[in-house]
Amino acid sequence: EEITGDLTSAFPGRTTEETKLKTDLLHGAFGTRSWKAVENMDLPNLKAGREKLRGLIEAEKSKPKKEAK
Repeated sequence: EEITGDLTSAFPGRTTEETKLKTDLLHGAFGTRSWKAVENMDLPNLKAGREKLRGLIEAEKSKPKKEAK
């Protein structure tokens, strides 16, 4: 729940672009886009992945925003 909370808090939208971004971040942190696979990970991997995810979220949020067309 904390991992989904981190993603939802940072990127609350449900657009196609935001959904892809969240799955890309999940893959970058845990090596999978599958929530089920993340749920089945052991605690050390979850902790390490969550820390990596937080770093990826901060990096993504610090990128310049794209202008609407």
